[in-house]
Amino acid sequence: MARVYLARVDEPTADSLTAAVERARAWLGNPCLSGDVSTVAAPRWGRLSRRDVGQLVRSLTGRPDERPRFIGRSGEILRYQLSVGEDRLHDQLPARAELYRVHGLLLAPVLSLDLAAGGVGGAVLLAARRLVQVRAEQQDLHAWGQTLAEVLEVATADLVIGDGTTARVGLSPRTLPQPLGLVLVADDALAHDATWARILGLDPAAIPWMARAAEAGLGQIDGLEIHGDEPLAFFRRRVQGYARSACSLEEFAGGWARDHGLALPIEVVPCRRRTVGADRVLRWLAALADEPKLREQLPGQPTVAVLAGARATSAL
Repeated sequence: MARVYLARVDEPTADSLTAAVERARAWLGNPCLSGDVSTVAAPRWGRLSRRDVGQLVRSLTGRPDERPRFIGRSGEILRYQLSVGEDRLHDQLPARAELYRVHGLLLAPVLSLDLAAGGVGGAVLLAARRLVQVRAEQQDLHAWGQTLAEVLEVATADLVIGDGTTARVGLSPRTLPQPLGLVLVADDALAHDATWARILGLDPAAIPWMARAAEAGLGQIDGLEIHGDEPLAFFRRRVQGYARSACSLEEFAGGWARDHGLALPIEVVPCRRRTVGADRVLRWLAALADEPKLREQLPGQPTVAVLAGARATSAL
């Protein structure tokens, strides 16, 4: 059973973050981390310097004098043979060659809301962006979702430490990170992201790449053992207080009608799959909603249709 710890850290410092991780590891049973551990860390993790993040990693490995190895965006690429599932003979994933030599892997994402991963900006999205050769911008949403599920086969984390001391839960460029006071620690990357999804008010089973990864046995999204300084509902209430952005056009339209008492002049035509074009429309609407003058003009515009499907395009 995957285990997740919710640590509360309202004043993030190197000492308080280290203490939070140690509390989590004690409850998790101090999962073994090799002294030769490779780390994939988001920039400005915990608002700490790279040196302080390195010190945190050294404390986790019990080797304070050894410099941790960070895996970045550059380096040799190998094509890893994928084996999970039926008939995977020709399925390969181009990813960092360093993964072939990893003895222990630590993922340290900064928690956010991100449409590229169905709303969940967490450990798996960080691993895919740092370790896999292809980019979200180079694939359609279905193919990128497949990549997010597959990266767990070649980048299995021994420990995940998510920084939610502040979190950006909006799509508008004007959205600023808000204090959340959370450090999310798990022994399973998919369970970590599923827990973050629930804090955001999202259903992990309704996020295609999560459901696909769980079905392939690459992690858990249900039946998790969750413990911590505060219950999950505590952090979920904090996120709700910051008005999380909608993660679909349908959700945005419903929220607009509820909040403004007016129908959005956009007809959303449901189709089988979301497209990059539809998500760009959603980001545009989120930015527009934060501009009072533009927001006031929108109800007077003619209704347009937005299609989001496998062969559809979005039109404005």
